[in-house]
Amino acid sequence: LIVNKHLKISSFNCKFLKSSVEEVKQLCDQSDVIVLQETWLMDSELHILSSIHSEFYAKGLSCMDTSDSLVSIRKGGIAILWRKSLGYKTSVTEYNDPALMALELTSEDTSMLVVNVYLPYDQGDNLDDYKDYMSQIESIVSDFKTPLVYVIGDYNANIREINGCIQKRFGKELVQFCANESLVISD
Repeated sequence: LIVNKHLKISSFNCKFLKSSVEEVKQLCDQSDVIVLQETWLMDSELHILSSIHSEFYAKGLSCMDTSDSLVSIRKGGIAILWRKSLGYKTSVTEYNDPALMALELTSEDTSMLVVNVYLPYDQGDNLDDYKDYMSQIESIVSDFKTPLVYVIGDYNANIREINGCIQKRFGKELVQFCANESLVISD
């Protein structure tokens, strides 16, 4: 949960939205903006996001492969929900990738960007993809008009230290990236 003055932002890896609707409703009662990862929704199911809470707008991206007539494995997908009563002009940006999307909130005196990410897990040959996502995030942050950028979500990076050292390679990448970009890891 991130609080910017009066704005409350929450992130939740719901691991299948349809089984987590009650938890998301509870987050809506406590938050102004919610970013979700692992929604596991197909394109035809994204409308569900708008019916979770009557006081929220919603936008989601599916990464379900429906090219096969039998979809047996659900994976990925992200969404952003935001309170209708926010005193901001809002716009959603998609980055041609179902692992990245952003909500821009603009008031009379400032703009902020909330970026939702769901990055590849630390396994096998995913390191190049992970580094590519870090590069895309760096570009999003540096291109935004103010320094008020929150990059929130599931980085799939273990940053836990053992004997003073981060053991996992994605954790090392994330910590180094944040140090290079003067970003703060808040969780």
